[in-house]
Amino acid sequence: MFYQWHSLEDHFCAVKGVDAYEGKALTPHFFSERMESVARLTRIADQRGHFPKGDCAYTGAAQPKVLSLEAWDALSSILNGCGLVRDAVFVDSGEPLKLWKPSCVSDCLDESKSVIFETFTGFRKVHAAVFRNDVEIPQHPFVHKGFEQQDVWVDEKFVLLIKERNLTGFEFRVRSAPEISQAASQ
Repeated sequence: MFYQWHSLEDHFCAVKGVDAYEGKALTPHFFSERMESVARLTRIADQRGHFPKGDCAYTGAAQPKVLSLEAWDALSSILNGCGLVRDAVFVDSGEPLKLWKPSCVSDCLDESKSVIFETFTGFRKVHAAVFRNDVEIPQHPFVHKGFEQQDVWVDEKFVLLIKERNLTGFEFRVRSAPEISQAASQ
């Protein structure tokens, strides 16, 4: 079983970048500009004005993922081999972080059987995935070809590691739809 990796919106404050483009949204550009420097991030308070604490900052479906050092220590052996890593820091607290952007792209999504939402602007989002039978699905975090800046998909081993280490701020959604695949083939 594979899961979409998300951050719990109400568990950790959202973040944005603070650099030459003050207030820039956290996007993959953090891996193309000044990689040798530490990315400076600022937290965005929730509706109550609080900065909840967790190990995985909320970034929506965007990449990269923002991880506490504790989360990075637990996950680095898995994430190092399938993504780019950059040091980061919250400017208000000085807390060191890691940014991770997936680089493993798989063409294992069967778009004809998956549920994919498309907006009038052409933005496409995988809601429920059906995987192709003729392609091996990676056993490490990956993104779907054509959806590289969206959800990271992980296996059950990854989810169990998060639970074993009591890491917070992570959310995993089951978004595979075997029943859709069966219905489509009938």
